[in-house]
Amino acid sequence: MHKSYFLKVASLIGKKWTILLLEEISLPGQKGFNAILQKLKGISPKILSQRLQELESLGAVKKETIPTKNQIKVQYQLTNSGKELFDILKSLQKLEMDSQKDFTENYSRSHKRPWPGDC
Repeated sequence: MHKSYFLKVASLIGKKWTILLLEEISLPGQKGFNAILQKLKGISPKILSQRLQELESLGAVKKETIPTKNQIKVQYQLTNSGKELFDILKSLQKLEMDSQKDFTENYSRSHKRPWPGDC
Protein backbone atom coordinates (compact mmCIF):
# COMPACT_ATOMS: atom_id res chain seq x y z
CA MET A 1 0.00 0.00 0.00
CA HIS A 2 1.34 3.42 -0.96
CA LYS A 3 1.60 5.88 1.90
CA SER A 4 1.17 9.55 1.15
CA TYR A 5 4.06 11.89 1.86
CA PHE A 6 2.01 13.48 4.66
CA LEU A 7 1.53 10.12 6.41
CA LYS A 8 5.22 9.30 6.06
CA VAL A 9 6.18 12.63 7.61
CA ALA A 10 3.61 12.27 10.39
CA SER A 11 4.84 8.76 11.15
CA LEU A 12 8.47 9.89 11.30
CA ILE A 13 7.66 12.93 13.46
CA GLY A 14 5.99 10.60 15.95
CA LYS A 15 9.13 8.53 16.38
CA LYS A 16 11.34 9.14 19.37
CA TRP A 17 14.21 11.60 18.78
CA THR A 18 12.96 12.98 15.44
CA ILE A 19 11.82 16.38 16.69
CA LEU A 20 14.87 16.82 18.91
CA LEU A 21 17.09 15.86 15.97
CA LEU A 22 15.42 18.42 13.69
CA GLU A 23 15.85 21.04 16.39
CA GLU A 24 19.53 20.19 16.87
CA ILE A 25 20.25 20.36 13.14
CA SER A 26 18.46 23.72 12.92
CA LEU A 27 20.74 25.28 15.54
CA PRO A 28 24.03 26.96 14.58
CA GLY A 29 27.28 25.06 14.91
CA GLN A 30 28.86 21.83 13.71
CA LYS A 31 26.33 19.23 12.65
CA GLY A 32 28.45 16.19 12.01
CA PHE A 33 27.30 12.78 13.21
CA ASN A 34 29.48 12.77 16.34
CA ALA A 35 28.59 16.37 17.25
CA ILE A 36 24.88 15.54 17.04
CA LEU A 37 25.43 12.31 18.99
CA GLN A 38 27.10 14.28 21.80
CA LYS A 39 24.34 16.90 21.91
CA LEU A 40 21.45 14.42 21.99
CA LYS A 41 22.23 12.71 25.26
CA GLY A 42 20.84 9.18 25.37
CA ILE A 43 20.36 8.52 21.66
CA SER A 44 22.17 5.47 20.35
CA PRO A 45 24.34 5.71 17.23
CA LYS A 46 22.04 3.19 15.53
CA ILE A 47 18.88 5.24 16.14
CA LEU A 48 20.63 8.49 15.17
CA SER A 49 21.75 6.90 11.92
CA GLN A 50 18.24 5.59 11.23
CA ARG A 51 16.56 8.94 11.91
CA LEU A 52 19.07 10.82 9.76
CA GLN A 53 18.51 8.38 6.89
CA GLU A 54 14.72 8.64 7.26
CA LEU A 55 14.82 12.45 7.32
CA GLU A 56 17.17 12.44 4.33
CA SER A 57 14.88 10.10 2.37
CA LEU A 58 11.95 12.47 2.99
CA GLY A 59 14.02 15.41 1.78
CA ALA A 60 14.04 17.19 5.15
CA VAL A 61 17.77 16.79 5.78
CA LYS A 62 20.70 17.06 3.41
CA LYS A 63 23.91 15.15 4.01
CA GLU A 64 26.99 16.99 2.78
CA THR A 65 30.27 15.15 2.36
CA ILE A 66 33.37 17.31 2.72
CA PRO A 67 36.72 15.75 1.81
CA THR A 68 39.59 16.80 4.08
CA LYS A 69 43.27 15.87 4.09
CA ASN A 70 42.91 12.85 6.37
CA GLN A 71 39.29 11.84 6.16
CA ILE A 72 35.86 12.60 4.81
CA LYS A 73 33.78 14.91 6.98
CA VAL A 74 29.99 14.67 6.93
CA GLN A 75 27.70 17.55 7.84
CA TYR A 76 23.92 17.58 8.07
CA GLN A 77 21.66 20.53 7.39
CA LEU A 78 17.97 21.16 6.99
CA THR A 79 16.71 21.53 3.45
CA ASN A 80 14.10 24.16 2.66
CA SER A 81 11.44 21.48 3.23
CA GLY A 82 13.10 20.58 6.53
CA LYS A 83 13.09 24.22 7.61
CA GLU A 84 9.40 24.52 6.70
CA LEU A 85 8.64 21.32 8.62
CA PHE A 86 10.52 22.56 11.66
CA ASP A 87 8.68 25.92 11.49
CA ILE A 88 5.38 24.00 11.49
CA LEU A 89 6.51 22.02 14.53
CA LYS A 90 7.48 25.24 16.33
CA SER A 91 4.02 26.66 15.51
CA LEU A 92 2.40 23.53 16.96
CA GLN A 93 4.52 23.91 20.09
CA LYS A 94 3.38 27.53 20.45
CA LEU A 95 -0.22 26.46 19.93
CA GLU A 96 0.18 23.86 22.67
CA MET A 97 1.66 26.41 25.07
CA ASP A 98 -1.10 28.94 24.29
CA SER A 99 -3.78 26.25 24.71
CA GLN A 100 -2.36 25.20 28.08
CA LYS A 101 -2.35 28.82 29.21
CA ASP A 102 -5.94 29.31 28.02
CA PHE A 103 -7.05 26.06 29.67
CA THR A 104 -5.40 27.00 32.95
CA GLU A 105 -6.96 30.47 32.95
CA ASN A 106 -10.42 29.19 31.99
CA TYR A 107 -10.26 26.32 34.46
CA SER A 108 -9.21 28.67 37.26
CA ARG A 109 -12.11 31.04 36.52
CA SER A 110 -14.74 28.33 36.22
CA HIS A 111 -13.60 26.37 39.27
CA LYS A 112 -12.99 29.22 41.65
CA ARG A 113 -13.90 28.23 45.14
CA PRO A 114 -15.28 30.86 47.42
CA TRP A 115 -13.21 31.71 50.44
CA PRO A 116 -14.73 30.59 53.70
CA GLY A 117 -17.08 33.33 54.85
CA ASP A 118 -17.73 34.62 51.29
CA CYS A 119 -20.90 32.56 50.93
